[in-house]
Amino acid sequence: MNEEELLRKKLWTTRDGTRVKVKDMEDRHLLNTHRMLRRSNTSAWFFGLLHAGSEDADKLDSYVEEVVEDNDAWIGVFEKEIDKRGLTELAEVKE
Repeated sequence: MNEEELLRKKLWTTRDGTRVKVKDMEDRHLLNTHRMLRRSNTSAWFFGLLHAGSEDADKLDSYVEEVVEDNDAWIGVFEKEIDKRGLTELAEVKE
């Protein structure tokens, strides 16, 4: 299944390769994944800025844009589920 299909079906692939429906994720997992995606976007843009002007800058810009675009799509899915559950986006997740 490609990324587009996973997104359409709202099937998130965890670090260990397990696929889970976003609606079935525990609150803690949902919030942590949402935060991870937002941090990933920030890191991708920062990485792109660090390498601006390098000989591979155009390829890197395309890669960064693709990563951010994919992450943004997933962030939207997670935000809808967070809102649906009435969770606070910036809520601290207790250990």
